[in-house]
Amino acid sequence: MKVIWGIVAIVVLFSLSSCRENLVVEEESTQPGNIFVNSIPEGAAIYLNSWNVFKSTPDTLRNIYPGVHNVRLSYPGYQDTTVSVYMQFGGFSDLNIVLTPE
Repeated sequence: MKVIWGIVAIVVLFSLSSCRENLVVEEESTQPGNIFVNSIPEGAAIYLNSWNVFKSTPDTLRNIYPGVHNVRLSYPGYQDTTVSVYMQFGGFSDLNIVLTPE
């Protein structure tokens, strides 16, 4: 009887270890994300968290770390517009902003 239980235990352990090889575990991304910024009219200056990033719409802000970020657009003759974006690791945000004339 002990021999049978021993054989059953070995078969079960072998079965579990072979199933484990096919197990796919998704890891959370630890890569920064990207924010695509577009506006009407195009050519608005882009500011990220009050810093001028020296880009204009349309363009992509790359390597943005998780958290809440403020994206401000400025264009002559139009009101500055600020949008808050929540970024996650590996995330992507697509901003399409229509600016309001002054």
